[in-house]
Amino acid sequence: FFELSDQFNSYLCSRFPHYICASSKHDDTTTLSTTELDSHADSPVVGKYCKILELTGKMVKVSGFTSDLGQPLEVPVVNAAVAYDCVYTGMTYILVIYNALYFRNMEVNLIPPFMMRLAGLQVDECPKFLALKPTVETHSLYFPAEDLRFPFQIEGIVSYLPTRKPDDEEIEKYRGAYLLLTPNSSTWNPHSSTYRDQEHGMLDYRGEIKAKRQMDRQWIGAVANQSICDPVHEPELFIASVVSRIDVGDFGLQVSGVTSGKRKGVDAKTLSKRWRIPLEMARRTIEATTQLAVRSVDVPSLSRRFRTND
Repeated sequence: FFELSDQFNSYLCSRFPHYICASSKHDDTTTLSTTELDSHADSPVVGKYCKILELTGKMVKVSGFTSDLGQPLEVPVVNAAVAYDCVYTGMTYILVIYNALYFRNMEVNLIPPFMMRLAGLQVDECPKFLALKPTVETHSLYFPAEDLRFPFQIEGIVSYLPTRKPDDEEIEKYRGAYLLLTPNSSTWNPHSSTYRDQEHGMLDYRGEIKAKRQMDRQWIGAVANQSICDPVHEPELFIASVVSRIDVGDFGLQVSGVTSGKRKGVDAKTLSKRWRIPLEMARRTIEATTQLAVRSVDVPSLSRRFRTND
């Protein structure tokens, strides 16, 4: 599969004391492991005590914090599952982690709280004994859609869920009732500038949180601004492109007569109307350009650039 260099192995051992060990030759589904919160990790990491659901076929290079640790490792990206046994209800839950880096000899799993929040989960990382007013919500993980709450445990200063490797029978038994710890996406880019732009767009020019109505208008505007459909000449496609990327209920909007269809290229007549240029110039423009790089994102930025009056 892949081998750890001595230097890189030392680095991993320094980050995760006593968590790297020799590869096990048997399928151990009874050993209790941990799925730890790691705010410094930019991607989930799974090890020997998880069930690999899918090999994505992707490989990524993993480097240490310094080049002295040797060459980067090539690590496979997988979709995996762990089992969580609730000590209060006696129920078992299958937790699925998408786009995880697979280190087959690690005894723990790591997951960034950022990704858990992207998946719609509510994560409270503050230990109860440090909270000003601790409640049952403090230091816990909450699944709003299922109304389930799992309390975190703590070892040293690391918060975690006790998990183990599920067996094939459990994977089949709970199929259709899996709980997602990360977004169900075929790709994951932790270096996307979208998150930076969204965070920046939360504040006004005084550094204060923008009013909700102002943020709503700006967010809808950002979505609409990214559509290549003309609201005047292609109203149905324009509305469909906007509604498909916003939760209408959150904004109190009412949309009717929405249809969807396959996007077509802009013709010379439409381009002439949009740009207010002669029809012949529009034809030459289309002949000299392509329409193959239309930009589209799942979560648009909250900020945008406006033209100046220069």
